[in-house]
Amino acid sequence: MTERVEDALASCIRNKSIKINTSLKLDHFVRISVLRVIDTKCGVDDDVIQSAFLHLGVEAGKTPKEGLIYYFMINGFLICYHFGTETDLHTIRTKRLAGQLLNRSQIRIPKVEISDLKQVHDAFDNAYNKSKSHAIK
Repeated sequence: MTERVEDALASCIRNKSIKINTSLKLDHFVRISVLRVIDTKCGVDDDVIQSAFLHLGVEAGKTPKEGLIYYFMINGFLICYHFGTETDLHTIRTKRLAGQLLNRSQIRIPKVEISDLKQVHDAFDNAYNKSKSHAIK
């Protein structure tokens, strides 16, 4: 991290606040989203999806603007931490991700097909292929 970013984070911790300055907050740069993974196309049973745990994955964008995403899946929910920035202040403050948690009294968690999530789909496909070669007789 750059010294400026470290100073801003240290100030937030010292002040016990997420405000960086009057118009910027930490949650403008760190966004958390939750998606419910389902399968209506490939035949993966919902009990299997809910019992799976996918370890922490990391996906870096091609540019700093695309940011960095850390994700894991537990109980059928894909939890994503998106670290990113934009060049325009208005875009920084108004950008929303699918399933992004907001400071509200209720949470809306969108359902997403497993086939629409490449890394999750590939993980299930890999596990299925490995299980075929280790079948119990």
